[in-house]
Amino acid sequence: MHLKTGDLIQNFKYTDIKGFAYNSYIPGGAATVLDLPLNSKKKLKSLEVKALANDVVIGLMGVSLVRR
Repeated sequence: MHLKTGDLIQNFKYTDIKGFAYNSYIPGGAATVLDLPLNSKKKLKSLEVKALANDVVIGLMGVSLVRR
């Protein structure tokens, strides 16, 4: 997702980003949106986000749960 415009891009490769590996950037920044279907027969007890690399900045902007 391009944060400046709100454009959601699907099925792309990170290497398709202009300037990838050339220290360039996406104006306004970018984010990855995950859609994780849950088992509707179970209750969500907790949610944990773990960053396992020291050189990665990770943030959680929001979580939405939708009952279908």
